[in-house]
Order: sequence, then C-alpha cells, then structure tokens
Amino acid sequence: MIKKILATILFICFFSLNSNAEIDKIEIKDPWIRKPLGSSKISGAYMEIVNNNNFPIEIISFTTDIAEISEIHDMTHDNGIMRMRRVDSLIIEKNNNVILSPQGKHIMLINLTTKLSNKEKIPMKILIKNHPPIKIQALVKTN
Repeated sequence: MIKKILATILFICFFSLNSNAEIDKIEIKDPWIRKPLGSSKISGAYMEIVNNNNFPIEIISFTTDIAEISEIHDMTHDNGIMRMRRVDSLIIEKNNNVILSPQGKHIMLINLTTKLSNKEKIPMKILIKNHPPIKIQALVKTN
C-alpha cells in the first residue's frame, strides 16, 4: 500500500515538473507596440510566438498596465472589406508559430492609461491555459 502511494506521489511530481519545463519551449520574437497617433487611446501589440513543444498551447489573454483592456483580435478580408473581430484565444499547434501583425491577428490595447514614448519598453504578460504566465517587454515604435 505504501509503495503504491509513493509511486503515485512520484508520478505526480514528475508529471508536474515535466509540464512546467515544457513551457520553456515557447519563444517570443520581436514584441512591439505601435505608438498611437496624437491623443489616441488605442494601440496594438505585435510579435511572433513560436511553440516548440510537442503539444498545442492556448493563449487565453495578454495583459499590460498601460491599457484598461487588452483583447485578441483577428483581421479578415470579406469581399474587399477588411473586418476586425475579437477572438477568445489563440491556439498554436505543436511545433508551429503565430505571427501577430497589423494586418492580421493582433492585440488591441484599448483605453491607454499613459502616453507612450518611442523606444520605451512596456511590460506585458502572456497568459497560457494551464501554464504560468510569460513576462515580456514590448518596444514602442512608430511602425
């Protein structure tokens, strides 16, 4: 009986350690935030997210202290008209990537709480389902 309990505890510990170590196989490349024009209170955040894991990941949100609201958006072309819509999450398949760009999927930063300066680094967190958040620094730039 004690052997079964110890084996179960060891299995759980190994699984937990392995699962947390796997999150290190996610790369965030070139995170940046567009400097808003004039007094605009809306901006966007962009980056490439690479999932080098052998399983898919689900990004459920992005957070930052510089905006009251951060939403994942997707852009689509519909009969020559560009449409933007909010999406609940981003799923990145195993050994794959997603590029967040001004013309595609991106992070909308709504109701900015501070004026952004060119070349400023803004802290953000990427929240991934069933994993600890990833902290990044996004560079503010004009384009």
